[in-house]
Amino acid sequence: MRRDPRFVLATFYLTNFAVLGLFVPYFGLYLRSLEFSATRIGILLALIPMAKAALPGVWGRAADHWGIRRGIMIFSTWGALAVFFGFLGVTSFFGCLLVMAAYAALSVPALPLVETTTLEYVASSGADYGRIRVAGSIGFALAALMYGPLAGRATPTAVVPTMLVLLALSATCTSLVPVQGRALRASALSMGRLLRLPAIGLLLAAGFLMQASHGAYIGFFSIILEENGYSPGVVGLAWAGAIAAEVILMLFSSRLLTMLGSRNLMAMAVAVAALRWFLYAFSVAPAALVVGQIMHAFTYAGFHIAAVQVMQRLVPAGSRATGQTLYSGWTYGAGMMAGTLLAGVVKDHLGAGRMFALSGFMALAALAIILAGSGRHLADARD
Repeated sequence: MRRDPRFVLATFYLTNFAVLGLFVPYFGLYLRSLEFSATRIGILLALIPMAKAALPGVWGRAADHWGIRRGIMIFSTWGALAVFFGFLGVTSFFGCLLVMAAYAALSVPALPLVETTTLEYVASSGADYGRIRVAGSIGFALAALMYGPLAGRATPTAVVPTMLVLLALSATCTSLVPVQGRALRASALSMGRLLRLPAIGLLLAAGFLMQASHGAYIGFFSIILEENGYSPGVVGLAWAGAIAAEVILMLFSSRLLTMLGSRNLMAMAVAVAALRWFLYAFSVAPAALVVGQIMHAFTYAGFHIAAVQVMQRLVPAGSRATGQTLYSGWTYGAGMMAGTLLAGVVKDHLGAGRMFALSGFMALAALAIILAGSGRHLADARD
C-alpha cells in the first residue's frame, strides 16, 4: 500500500523534533551536572550549530549534483544514533567534545534535506506546509513536557539513554521519507552563485542575526530557570508552553502569509523577538515567563515558515537542497553558534540579564536589515 507522503513527512518531523525536545531543555542540565562551566557548556552546545555552518552546504550540493538526497538523509540519522552512544561512556570535557563533534557532523544534514522534500511536495500537491511541519512542534512539546517529571526524579544522566531511543525512532522514520525524483543536475547552481543573488544574501544576514539572538535562550534558558528556583517539571512545562503557541501559529500560517506576505511576517517575528529578549533581561518571574513563552510563536515559527519558503522560491528547482542547507547553515548554524558561544561568555562575566539584553539588540539589527535593506528584494517573494 502506498504511504501518504503527508503522514510520513509529519512522522519524521514528530520524531526528529522530539529529540530536540529533550536536547534543548535538558542536555545543558546534564552537562552542568558534570560540573562544566557556562563557557564550556557553551562550547559543547555550539558544536552543532558550528557543524550546521560548515557542513550542510556541502551535503546539499552533493545531494543536488549527484542525486543522493535519500542516501545522505539515511546516513545522517543512523550515523548520529551510532555516535551518540559515546555519551554513555564519557564524562570528561574533552571526551564530550569529541562525541559531540562527531554527533554534530553526522546529524545536521537530515533536517534541511527533508525540508526541501516537504516544500517540493507542498508545491506539487497544494498541501499546507504549516500543517505538516506542526508535527515537529508537537513532538518537541510532548518530549519536553513528558520528560519533565522524570527529570525531577531521575539523575541528569537519564537524558542520554532516553535520547538514544528517540534517535532510533527518528532514523527509522527517515528511511521512509519520499524523495520526489532525482536532482535536476543540469540546472544546479553553486553556492557561490547563489550567494551572489542579492535577496539571498540579505535573507541569510537577517537569519544569522535572528538565530544568534536565540543563542542565550537555547543554550541557557533552562539553567537560568533552575537558578531562579524553578523545578525541572516547570522547566519542561515552560518549553512545552512555548511550543504550544508555536503549534497554533503554524496551523494558521497560510492565512498569515496571505495577509502579511513573507517579508512582513519576518519583520514582525524579529520585532517580537527583540521585545521577548528585553523582557527576559529584566525578569523571568512567572508572569514574564508566560508572556515570553507565548511570544515564541512568532520568534521561531513565524520567522521560520516565512524564511524557508522565501528561500525555496528564490532558488531554481535543481538547487533547492543547496539553498535550504545554505539557509540552515548560515542561520541555525553560524548564527546559533555565534550566539551560543557569546551567550556563555557574557553570562559567566556579566550575568544573565545582560546576556538577554545583547540578544535583544541582535534581533533589532535583524529587523533593520529586513526593513531598510531587503524590502524590494524580499517583496518579490510575497505570497
